[in-house]
Amino acid sequence: MNSSFPCLFWRPNMSSSLHQTDRDSTAIFRRMRPRGNELDSHHYTRILALHMGCSSSGATTEIGRDAMNALSDLVGSGSCSLLSLDVSGTDADGWDLIQALKTDSGLTSLDVRRIPHMHDLYETLASTLLDEKTGLDKEASRRIRFLRCDDFEILEGVQTLSLKDSPLEPSALKLLLAVLKHNSTLTELDLTAANVKADIVPTFCEVLQHNATLTTLRLAYNPSLDETARAALTAAVGSREPSLVLHFE
Repeated sequence: MNSSFPCLFWRPNMSSSLHQTDRDSTAIFRRMRPRGNELDSHHYTRILALHMGCSSSGATTEIGRDAMNALSDLVGSGSCSLLSLDVSGTDADGWDLIQALKTDSGLTSLDVRRIPHMHDLYETLASTLLDEKTGLDKEASRRIRFLRCDDFEILEGVQTLSLKDSPLEPSALKLLLAVLKHNSTLTELDLTAANVKADIVPTFCEVLQHNATLTTLRLAYNPSLDETARAALTAAVGSREPSLVLHFE
């Protein structure tokens, strides 16, 4: 098999009797890490997308501390080919997952739906993705720019995202913006009546100055966005190319 061929590794999860232990997960991550000339000879090192999530109510996947350490070693190795990771519905520890991501310079897509207490870590994950000092910011083409979580989904190839009349908590909105910062496919975002607060405006401005794809942003019926907040947002995109149209009404 050619090493550039996009090999997708799927964990079967349609049977209610399936159970993958932390030891199994650890073994998978370790096998995917290139060692010596393994990059040219082992099919695990060619995996671009890894699905470990559980969609069946009876299927379980354990991703414990050992597996997270192995994942951190994998994505921080500098030669990892993995671009997409789905750990939805597993018992992965959200904090350990974020620490592993801090070493990453390759992942562009992440699925963290139905991970226990992940919602409580949105702020931490967003700060990690926005931090210019982390490995996540090494190359423009290799950063988290697609994300599926319990509050929203930014999917590959999707150009329009509407969260109209879907109020977001501040931490969820910050996470949305963190992903939007380096997203290169979304052209229209509708946050009409989405409970956008004025204190998120500085982050909004930073993201809008980096994102080069978004052309339409709807922010109507967010009463916290007063004239000062609107002026700041307008100024942030004043010289942006291509032009971005803001809708406040």
